[in-house]
Amino acid sequence: MRSARRLMAFFSGALLYCSAVGLSWMLLEGWLQLAIRPYFRSYADTQMAAAGGVALLIFVISVGWCFVSLRVPVGSRRPTTAWLVGGIGAASLAWILFGAFALALAPKGKVVTVVSLLFVPTSPPLWGPLNGLAVLAGALLAGMLARRMAPPRHARSSLQTAAA
Repeated sequence: MRSARRLMAFFSGALLYCSAVGLSWMLLEGWLQLAIRPYFRSYADTQMAAAGGVALLIFVISVGWCFVSLRVPVGSRRPTTAWLVGGIGAASLAWILFGAFALALAPKGKVVTVVSLLFVPTSPPLWGPLNGLAVLAGALLAGMLARRMAPPRHARSSLQTAAA
């Protein structure tokens, strides 16, 4: 049972990271930038505000997703937070490798600015590292909450040990 929980936590972390990249991609390519553009003077300010808002949304989703994934069943030892974070790291590495290949195959005239590299989730190779940090912070916070809310393991009494 322990290895099944670990495997589920690993794949849950990988799926969470991929979902966060997809969600941020959809939100920032769609209506969000157009909706907040009149409130900012420059394109860079718009990008940073939009990326911060999406990262906050992803953090909240990540805390909920990870808490459900890391709940400790009765009689178990502790949450499988390390396995979930490992899944997040594996998915992040896969997306970075995909981004490196996408950037290498991009047209020669494409210029990547620092703002787009750090804040735009559609810009390879990092795909918006603020979103990755939000997922990781949400997973760690959910791991701490799951550990704190874990049911206590009852030690066997001396009578039960002697009878067994």
